[in-house]
Amino acid sequence: MGEIAERMAELYEFGTVRDWISDVRSEGTGSVPTERTYLRHAMSFSEWAGRTPDELIADAKAELRRDPNSRSAERLTRRWFNFLVSERGLSRNTGRSRYGVIRSFFRHNGVRFTGKCPHAATMTRYAIPEKADLKRIWRMADVYEKIRMGVLNDTGMRPSDAVRLTYADVRESFERGEDTLYVEKVSGKEEVRFAVCLTRATTALLRDHMAHRIRGGEELGDGSPIITESLNHGRPIGVNQLWRDIHRLGETVGIRLSPKAFRKRFRTYCSPVIGRDAVMRMGGWKIPGAGSHYFLPPKEKTVEDYRKVEGILSLGSHTEDVEFAAQKRMASEMLRAAGINPEQLLKKADIGDGTKEQADYLTKHLVGLLNIVKAVNNVSGESPPKRAPFR
Repeated sequence: MGEIAERMAELYEFGTVRDWISDVRSEGTGSVPTERTYLRHAMSFSEWAGRTPDELIADAKAELRRDPNSRSAERLTRRWFNFLVSERGLSRNTGRSRYGVIRSFFRHNGVRFTGKCPHAATMTRYAIPEKADLKRIWRMADVYEKIRMGVLNDTGMRPSDAVRLTYADVRESFERGEDTLYVEKVSGKEEVRFAVCLTRATTALLRDHMAHRIRGGEELGDGSPIITESLNHGRPIGVNQLWRDIHRLGETVGIRLSPKAFRKRFRTYCSPVIGRDAVMRMGGWKIPGAGSHYFLPPKEKTVEDYRKVEGILSLGSHTEDVEFAAQKRMASEMLRAAGINPEQLLKKADIGDGTKEQADYLTKHLVGLLNIVKAVNNVSGESPPKRAPFR
């Protein structure tokens, strides 16, 4: 556990913090990521004020006993807001969000604020990536990057849900041999159950990749992650790593790209086709008027609706992607058997990250190597050995 995590954990020693987090949990908004965020901001505020959480509440209540109209806690929190904006360089919108967390801490401990939150006028512009740009990235991406993109693009999942996706979530559909994998899961943030599919392109790629992982000696179980590190199939990646990977992929074609951009794209493009409520059930959004209190439709209905938008979402061909990945893998294995490191070849060639380009380059190198062996054997009059000599 890091130093910051240890300091955050120490906050639970204070009764005011325990009561606050308990209330937040009971209100249904206290997911694990939310609790961590609240504790981090509470720790920052406490250290800035130079008082423990219990002391902050005790001071505020003492002031209220002396003057029922006292706003000492509120004014202290506003000074912290000004500090965050003027000295820490945070935006007013970010500062307002953190102000709300501290106001929640005081409110749940009996100290209410009478004023409004600091003003923070914002104009949000959602940058939805163009499909042409996403397809360009897809053509250049390797199999690991395509799986990252495919999961986010095909499902509209939150980044935190995407990195928690495991074999258990697709097992039934996977073992039935379905060409469109069906995913049913509970969102970690909103605790809303959702059901969605993966396009045939991503499904075919994922099937081939899973087979490769099994051939490499991995034992797939319910907890096996779908999105993994490139050099360690059984090891999942975190949300921050996913953000970095997607951001880097966007830079390859000169656009700003984030995991949340796929979620916005999913909702924007699918809603006019299958309706708002159907999309919200697929993406794990709360439905206005119903919240999270709704039933998922039968699997057949979800798949039927998804087929209507698959063409809009899909970034690749479910046959070409698998063929190029298999071609690259086969050429790499044959080169390794000949004592040549394919990764070093690709690094020296500097031909980019495209699966097709890498597969073609390795195949050409392999063909050249076989031609040399054939020429040498023709000169010596010997047949190529059936097995490598002992060393």
